[in-house]
Parts: sequence; C-alpha cells; structure tokens
Amino acid sequence: MGRRYSLIVPCEDVSEHIDLCVYTLVKQNVEMSRFEIILIDNASTDDTYEKICVWEKRYPENIILVHLDERVSPSELVKIAKGYSSGEYIGFIHGNDWMNLYALAMFDVLMGYGPDIIEYAHVQREKLDEGYSIAPEANQIEMFYATNDNTEMISDLLGNQKYGIIYKRELLSDELFSSDDVIKQMNLREFQRYIMTLYFPGRIGTLICVNDYVYYHRAQ
Repeated sequence: MGRRYSLIVPCEDVSEHIDLCVYTLVKQNVEMSRFEIILIDNASTDDTYEKICVWEKRYPENIILVHLDERVSPSELVKIAKGYSSGEYIGFIHGNDWMNLYALAMFDVLMGYGPDIIEYAHVQREKLDEGYSIAPEANQIEMFYATNDNTEMISDLLGNQKYGIIYKRELLSDELFSSDDVIKQMNLREFQRYIMTLYFPGRIGTLICVNDYVYYHRAQ
C-alpha cells in the first residue's frame, strides 16, 4: 500500500472552478507525502483537461492524471479512479468544490484510530470565504462503535445528507459498481449516499463524525 489516503477528484466541464479545488488540496496543512490526488477528467468539452494537466506538471509526485475519451457514469468513474489509487482510505471531492486547509491533517490523525468511515460536514457556498483557512474545532468530532444496540443510529448517520465521506479502501469492493441503469443515472453524491444507506449498514464497525464544516460545495 502506498499513501495513507487517496483523494479522487471527478472533473467534468469544471474549468471555471477546478483551479480553486486543486489549490485547496495542494495547500493542505499536512505533508503531501501522506496523500495522493487523482484528477479524473470525464471527457470534458471545455478546457478542464488542459487546466488539470498544468497541475499535474507542477506536482508530478502527488497528482495522478486520468483522461477518459468517452463520458462514463459516476459509479464507473469511481471504479476506474480506484484502480489508480493506492491509499488505505479513499475520499472524493468534486471539481466544483473545495476543502478547508486543515481538513486532511485532521483526517490523517483520525485515520490513526482505524475507522471504517469518516463522515464530515459540508456546507453550500458560491465563493471562497475565510472559513476555509480556519482549523476545525476538535470538540466537533465524535466516534461511534457499531453494536446491536445502536444499529438504527448508525444507519441514520450513514444516511445523513449533511455529511461527506471517506471510506476505508476495502469497503469499496467491486460488487458496488453495478451496471444497473438506475445507478448509472445517479450523480456522484447520489451514488455515495446510495451505497451508504443500502450497502454499508451492518458492515461498519467504527464511524467517526466531524460536525464542523470542512468541505464547501456549490449548488448543483
């Protein structure tokens, strides 16, 4: 196994925002040797691919660039990107969005506890504000252990729309990537929530929730 965690960035006609997204990843307050960034271009029709090529040339040791000639569904895209990843944990950030500059340092510490999943709060923003450079509050972090007595609570947490997700690698098994037409029509957030609510309950031993905002997303 290579890096501690892999960040997969789906890029599909996100030329206007991709530079901010990648900037907030390469400027994280953690050693870049701890993670890798996988920029996967889903057959963009604008100049997204040209822009992410520039980032890959700046950070060739940390950024993996994948270009698809034909557009694929989010589930297929995740499967392809996972094949390029080496991290013990895998997370996603859409090319339109950005992250708090302390997010990955916090995740790095939390991964030391060996959780199956880390969920983190996200909030809608249309432009960058000072919040992205303020460290999250430690008292906003909770850890849950799955037991027979709290199965319903764990299921509720997994289905909560306010959270983004980092997965332990082995949870993203090939059986998730169905060719079902319904799954193919889902966007990335819908696909993630689908597997969280229908596949993961009963398979999760430890879940960590970060209730402070560390991920900023634009309206879709």
